[in-house]
Amino acid sequence: MKKINIILLVFLISFSSELFSQTPPLVNYQAVVRDTDGMPIKNQSIALEVQILDANSNVVFSEIHGDLNTGNTGLVNIQIGNGQNSGDGLDDIDWGVGEYYLKIAFDPDNGTNFTDLGSQQLISVPYALYSENTGNIDDADADPTNELQDWSNLPGIPAGFADGVDDVDDADNDPTNELQDWTTLPNIPAGFADDIDNVDDADADPTNELQDWSNLPGIPAGFADGVDDVDDADNDPTNELQDWTTLPNIPAGFADDIDNVDDADNDPSNELQTLSFNNDTLIISDGNSVKLPNDDDWRKNGDHIYSHNSGNVGINTQNPNHLLDVNGNTNLEGLPHKNSVPIVIVVPNGPHSIQQGIEALPSEGGTVFIKSGTYLLSEGIHINRSNVTIEGEQGVEVRLADGVNQPVFLVGTDVEAPGANDTIYNITIRDMEIDGNKAGQASETDPNKPWIRNNGIDVRMVQNLWIENVNVHDARSGGLVASWYSKNLYVSNSYFHRHRFDGVALYTSEDIQLSNINCSDNEAAGLSLDNGLIDVTFNGGIIKNNQSVGIFIRDSKDVSFFNLMVKGNGEHGCFASHATGANTGVTRLFFQGCSFLNNNGYGLWMASSVLHSVKNTVIGCMFSENNAIGSEPSCTGIEISPGGMLFLSGNVCQ
Repeated sequence: MKKINIILLVFLISFSSELFSQTPPLVNYQAVVRDTDGMPIKNQSIALEVQILDANSNVVFSEIHGDLNTGNTGLVNIQIGNGQNSGDGLDDIDWGVGEYYLKIAFDPDNGTNFTDLGSQQLISVPYALYSENTGNIDDADADPTNELQDWSNLPGIPAGFADGVDDVDDADNDPTNELQDWTTLPNIPAGFADDIDNVDDADADPTNELQDWSNLPGIPAGFADGVDDVDDADNDPTNELQDWTTLPNIPAGFADDIDNVDDADNDPSNELQTLSFNNDTLIISDGNSVKLPNDDDWRKNGDHIYSHNSGNVGINTQNPNHLLDVNGNTNLEGLPHKNSVPIVIVVPNGPHSIQQGIEALPSEGGTVFIKSGTYLLSEGIHINRSNVTIEGEQGVEVRLADGVNQPVFLVGTDVEAPGANDTIYNITIRDMEIDGNKAGQASETDPNKPWIRNNGIDVRMVQNLWIENVNVHDARSGGLVASWYSKNLYVSNSYFHRHRFDGVALYTSEDIQLSNINCSDNEAAGLSLDNGLIDVTFNGGIIKNNQSVGIFIRDSKDVSFFNLMVKGNGEHGCFASHATGANTGVTRLFFQGCSFLNNNGYGLWMASSVLHSVKNTVIGCMFSENNAIGSEPSCTGIEISPGGMLFLSGNVCQ
């Protein structure tokens, strides 16, 4: 597996003093480079790519800074605008139009293979560039004092104002008599126009509406006499405020103004202490300390925390069902992922941990990442949902326990006669060893579902399946078996060996590509192709030492083999036949660049007549030291039964 590095950057942006001069503008940028454990990457030469994007993600500025040494702290400093740049500069950007974003990319090897670290909006700092430009308006002179206009040369004055004439239609041409006083103001309400006090207050004098304390009605009796009525043994209202010396009932311990705390001194200023905490010890500044009790469930080891709990751990749940059970949304950073899909990490913890990981994925699917170790299954793993990736770390082995009598992986429906609605999509299985433990199984089929055979990987009603870099061995039935109208299967760099029956068997499926596969030492055929198989390509691989034939094929159409070695099989290298009824043989079977060597029967036996098998071709293949001598005159490694036909060209027969 490839190790995935995550680089964390914490950056600070400021402007160089050069920004406000006539030299090119520069922007200071500072970053700390860290690895996936959060530790600084020290004393390493790296490269950064800096881009500024507009609101439509168009690049308006781009430059590269190489040979940046991270030093002893992982810190790098650059000046944006001072890198390798063949395009526009910072001062060419129109900062006054729209939003701009800063995008940083990183190459830890100091090259140009940059990894995008994301972008963020430039809020205010670079817009000083725009501010600087506002002082550089080209008005044909360097005099900033002549921008002011008076009325005579102000452009765009409306016509009614430009002639300086009073245009208000008020029966004269005098603009100075528009102001009114009370006597000439129109529409004064009648109650005000006569200049008489109309308030009904028993007189016509408007000046006597104001009151003072002496004639204000309704003053409470306790205030009306102007006498201090507070019972404080005198009639003086000014002596109600007290200070410490006159305040009554001060406790004796305070009244003498002496520090009465029994702390072995008479100094009241040293009663305050400083608290500090060191690991599990609480300390006060005069030297005393308290050791807090340990929580034996959790302990620290440097910057790490770990649990001594031998059971399950729950976060936001009191009843965890798994080694770590999180109830709620989680964000796992720095973990393997594909296209940002959710990921569940599985460790060896019981016979159901992988199945529980699959079931823990959200409805949209995701990745189950299996940590290194051996997973002994008490029942087979069933993937019956779309968009699931099962990916193993180096050293993962998935093995059936004794007596399970099920497939190790069942991919798709377990219904006996599935329909179109049972199809699942987009499944990947990669990077692991799969052991069917055939010696520990009593039956080739599932006792509860006898239509399910106990294959290493059993595929039923699946479209878009990738199987990559797997080692499948010792299944009670076949290694990889695909059936029930599966489509678009891609198998690469994988090994299928020592199975009770066939290494790879493909039935009633179409559009399948296999490359660099090894099918060896199986007790039946290396490859078995049958039951309406269409459009299959094999490119590269070895079919070797199988106890029956290397390749068995019938009732198949458009199957091509390129660059296969078919060697040392117990019967024929390839046996092409037909079922009962017409057109159940092979059509457009094609071999090119293949080698048929040391097989115990014929290298290739076309055992089907033209009533069933037509348009089959063998070009540029080698047939050498096969045990049976065929009847084909041009190549003794090939047998063609009466009525059969093969097109042969450029083959080497020894």
